[in-house]
Amino acid sequence: MGNQTGSLERYYNTAVQSKKDWGFFLGVADYFELIEELPELKPLIDKIFTERDKALEEIHKIEPEAVKELQDFKKELLATIKKGRIKKEGLQKAIEELNDLESGKLKPHNYQSSRLDEGLKNLVRLLSDDEEDFKKNYGHSGISKKHLTRQALSLKLSGEKEKTIWGAYINIRNVFRVIKEYYEHLDNLKKEKSDTETFLKLKKEIDIIEKNGDETGFSFLYSARSSEDYFSSSKDKRIRELQRDKYEIYLTRFHNYLVKELSRDEKAEGLQHLNNLQMSKFYTAQQNVEHSEIVEEITRDLPNKEFHTNKVAGEKMAKQFLEKAEFAKEIKNSILEEMNGAKGGKKTGKSAKRLITRDAIAGEFYYKNKPINFQGNETIYFLIFECLYEKSDFNGFCSYETINNYLQASGEEEYDDDRQIKDRIKNGIANLFRFTGLPKKNPTGKKLIDVSRGKGLIFNNPSS
Repeated sequence: MGNQTGSLERYYNTAVQSKKDWGFFLGVADYFELIEELPELKPLIDKIFTERDKALEEIHKIEPEAVKELQDFKKELLATIKKGRIKKEGLQKAIEELNDLESGKLKPHNYQSSRLDEGLKNLVRLLSDDEEDFKKNYGHSGISKKHLTRQALSLKLSGEKEKTIWGAYINIRNVFRVIKEYYEHLDNLKKEKSDTETFLKLKKEIDIIEKNGDETGFSFLYSARSSEDYFSSSKDKRIRELQRDKYEIYLTRFHNYLVKELSRDEKAEGLQHLNNLQMSKFYTAQQNVEHSEIVEEITRDLPNKEFHTNKVAGEKMAKQFLEKAEFAKEIKNSILEEMNGAKGGKKTGKSAKRLITRDAIAGEFYYKNKPINFQGNETIYFLIFECLYEKSDFNGFCSYETINNYLQASGEEEYDDDRQIKDRIKNGIANLFRFTGLPKKNPTGKKLIDVSRGKGLIFNNPSS
């Protein structure tokens, strides 16, 4: 697992550290290609889609029922029009549009129930005298409760896409497909009659970014700028909707998920290996003890004369037996101590000897082996502290940019203004000490969290 984590880190850093937007998106595509080539990651990817698949299953179950309700209403409505010989300008066109929507000739990427609802709504509005009459005829909530239920579930699922790990995965997958499998995937989308609008928009925007700094492209419009500013997603109004920062958050969230899951697997494998190794030592020692007990039984039954003749050998054997018994006892106690320590989470984290450590499995932090009470792990001050612990370099330094990206990747509001970014982090640090009770200085006298000349923070976490 360690090799996979190292590879992921290298590909991730290559992407996010790229100064050019085009280089970043190429890095995202390469990162996705890597995870698709590692079969060990498939169970972790499948895991994130569990909740989404449950929601889709419910949607797909309701959809046919909604379609039937709407088709029944359509049948009754057309029968009423025919029986009443209703003639109205635009009526035939509205009926044809309804049929095209139902068959999927129009808006094929939409759910059939949504297409039917739209066509029926237009037809009923045409037949109504005014808006009040329309509401009376069509109902304030439509004419299919099943359709409304399905629609609500779909909207909820769509909203969750921007907040979930599976949504982040889909977004970085789209980047890969746009850059490396564009025509092949576009053909598949058309065959499946899926929504190609988002995919085409992404392709168009990435094409613009690819021309970064190219005088034959769009950059002449901004010739007053330096080439470094061409097509920056934070400055170029034409592609601001793409937002490299947005895709960097998608990449960071999914990357952090993989690293966390791989670390958990490595931890479990390590504990199992330690357990097997120590138990092997224990059984070996136990066998030695049992062997000595057998020897003792044999010497006890020796004739008196023979025992006294071999007095020196008997004493030596007894001494060896006692030494082996004591050795076995020490190993057994050592095993129990290490296993209990691992289960208690006090010997895990970046270093078991650090002032502040973390249980890699439970995710809890410890100060001098005592748990830190954060009153929840979704507060800004917890996320800042987590970022300092996980992202600080060898000297404890962590930049404001890194912390801000970490907060945004965790779902916090996006800030572009440096003053806002620093104020949010400053307030978060103040709340950290206020609500957790952590001392502001470590045992060496240094501030636990110090400022580094306006560039970032220093996490002083010495050996305890």
